[in-house]
Amino acid sequence: MQYIDITTTMVKSSLDISYSRLDVKHSFKPEYKAERRPSELSIKSEDIKVKLDTSAIRSELNLKNNTDLALTAANNGRQAVYEAIGAAVRRGNEMAKINEHVTIADIIRQENIQQPESYTVFIPSNKINISWEPGSLSMKYDPGQLKLNWDIKENEINYVPGHVYLKIAQYPRVDIEYHPEGVRLDVMA
Repeated sequence: MQYIDITTTMVKSSLDISYSRLDVKHSFKPEYKAERRPSELSIKSEDIKVKLDTSAIRSELNLKNNTDLALTAANNGRQAVYEAIGAAVRRGNEMAKINEHVTIADIIRQENIQQPESYTVFIPSNKINISWEPGSLSMKYDPGQLKLNWDIKENEINYVPGHVYLKIAQYPRVDIEYHPEGVRLDVMA
């Protein structure tokens, strides 16, 4: 009898699987540099200026500066010279009247009898000259500045792709043998 011997060989394979992954390195310490300009307040003030001019009052009280004192003395000297000349002229005119029975004794008595004129004066009669300039105040404020320069390190991200390897150690196959001689005894046992 004839027979056919069919043998199947299964595939022998192995899988090598590597999963994909994401490697992340964190930088937890950002750094910064601070630049600071401090604030400033500048105040500029000028005081009130009061001017008291008492020169007119001092002049009345004969408390003068050197220039005014020299001018007053010069004027008084000039006036005294004019008065002395005037008195000498008057005496001369009176003496010229001797023929009218005027004696020198009468002329001298007449000069001594004359009373000087008197005046009632309240000293000082002038007022103080007061003038003033207002003060000023100016303020300038600079708020300053704070500048931060950050150095933030970026995270390092590295992607490692996964892979799948299929290794085939033995391929599948089907073996068919034809035996024309007859039955096989080893298969039957």
